[in-house]
Amino acid sequence: MIISSVLGFVLTNIYYHIDLKNKNDQKVMQTLKKVQKYIDDDEGVSLDTYLNHVSDLHYQAILYDEKQKATYYGDSFRKFNLDKGEVTKVLDGKDYHGIKQRPFNIFITGFFDNETRNTVGLKINHNGEHYALFMRPSVGTMLGEFRVFLAILLVLLIIISLILVMFSSYSLTTPIRRLMRTTKAIGKGNFDVDIKVTRDDEIGVLQQRFIRMRDELKQLDTMRQSFVQNVSHEIKSPLQSILSLLRELEHEENADKRTQIIEDIYSRAYRLSNLTKQLLLLSELDNSEHLTFDDDIELDKLLKDIVRNLNYFIDEKDMSVMFDLEEINIKGNSKLLYQAFYNILNNAIKYSPEFSMIQIKLFYDENKTYVSIIDEGFGMSPEQLSQIKDRFYKGDQSHNIHADSNGLGLSIVESIIQYHDADIDIKSEIDEGTEVVVSFKKP
Repeated sequence: MIISSVLGFVLTNIYYHIDLKNKNDQKVMQTLKKVQKYIDDDEGVSLDTYLNHVSDLHYQAILYDEKQKATYYGDSFRKFNLDKGEVTKVLDGKDYHGIKQRPFNIFITGFFDNETRNTVGLKINHNGEHYALFMRPSVGTMLGEFRVFLAILLVLLIIISLILVMFSSYSLTTPIRRLMRTTKAIGKGNFDVDIKVTRDDEIGVLQQRFIRMRDELKQLDTMRQSFVQNVSHEIKSPLQSILSLLRELEHEENADKRTQIIEDIYSRAYRLSNLTKQLLLLSELDNSEHLTFDDDIELDKLLKDIVRNLNYFIDEKDMSVMFDLEEINIKGNSKLLYQAFYNILNNAIKYSPEFSMIQIKLFYDENKTYVSIIDEGFGMSPEQLSQIKDRFYKGDQSHNIHADSNGLGLSIVESIIQYHDADIDIKSEIDEGTEVVVSFKKP
């Protein structure tokens, strides 16, 4: 407030010196000329009496005779600095414009400067005598009562301003302090803390975003807890099974049964190993700062390599694979894309019946490159389809004779596809098969 007051005063003073000073000089000079005309025309008037009447009208006047003896009328001047040379010039008939010619001072308002040089002057003639009359408005008298009013106004302005500032500060800091307490509660794991939107301004927007952040953190914490529970279950189950089989193997004497137990142990150990690899890959994807996506990938060759590595499982179910591949190159992470399409094709084989067919298509249009994988498997219901990308979701396992599924495959696929700024679309119907389409944007 102090800075704005000083700045306002300085700008007002500059405006006075640029524009108002000349107008004020002209106005006072016009009044002085009327006084001059009245004195010159009326020889019988008493000069002292008339100038005293003028001073009663809130003017200050100085009357110099030919010997430059000064007589003052009205309020006393603060400073007597009118040059005698200027008095001589007025006595010689030259007008004096001291208000207009006053030097510029950024911190002193010329209108209120009560000096003898801050006047206008004219030569007057009265009863055969020549005089130099200088005059200016008596601002002190004019503004005496206004100063009291102005002082009261300023005091009230300061008091009211302080009250408003205190109220504004309180209304601004109260919701911020409340948000600080909320942040502290959320930091301790309390995601049910209440956050109220109390304003419609930026603070209100901040409160709304805190509510959204709280809800997202709560959802994330729920997912984290669910993830830990699922991981614990997925690891605990095969470990307990392996321990049980080892105890059974220890007491089993039949060679065929011992062989079967060893195969079961191997199957569960393989499942545990696969789960560990999938979890490590998920961790790598969740902390992806080190990943690069600038490999030159020949998609047609990548898909053929994956099918070649899955030939054992394809032959085991007497399935056939049909290719319709165009030669297309993209930029990306070859290791991650290999894993993504491996998971998709592995699911297509795993959840398809014997003697069925898988179609793999690779094509493009003006905007995108598409990879389509179509199987003749058991398909999924809309409910299963809506959850198929969730971590640890296994859907309906009634058609799956494999025991190594951990529900992480498509979750990993979705993360990899998103990191490549691509989209994945899955269409499926019960007993009609499934189509997975991955679309990459063209650079």
